[in-house]
Amino acid sequence: MSLYPYNTNVAQYAQSDIAGKLTNLMKVVGYSAGALAVSDDDRFVTVVNMKVGAYTVAVTAMPEATVARKLLITITQVGGANDTMGTLDIVGTDLAGVALTETIAPTANSTKTTVNAFLTVTSITGAGWVRDAGAGSEDTIKIGTSEA
Repeated sequence: MSLYPYNTNVAQYAQSDIAGKLTNLMKVVGYSAGALAVSDDDRFVTVVNMKVGAYTVAVTAMPEATVARKLLITITQVGGANDTMGTLDIVGTDLAGVALTETIAPTANSTKTTVNAFLTVTSITGAGWVRDAGAGSEDTIKIGTSEA
């Protein structure tokens, strides 16, 4: 991203009322990402049974190439009893392209948002999940994008 004509690595100075004295000129840099796409609650993982292991990631990038977003994780109870949730390891990059990993513990029959904002998502892996003993059916999970 260019900030032409300013070089943000070099201080800009303005003349003061005192001869020979320069004053540091503070600058505000604004950034507009443009129009954002709406939230997509199953962009990365469509509705599938919860499991231990890697989930198939449908796409790896956000709908806008310059916007990082938090992920939205939705768990739906199936069969009348909650499963033991375990954790999800989400791997991707942040807005600066730096590797980012977050481990999140989903909550049964609810929606949770990641703490970090991801620009890309390369893998999502479930660990420690256990199917409920009574109903004998897997709860479902879907993972998508939040509003921002």
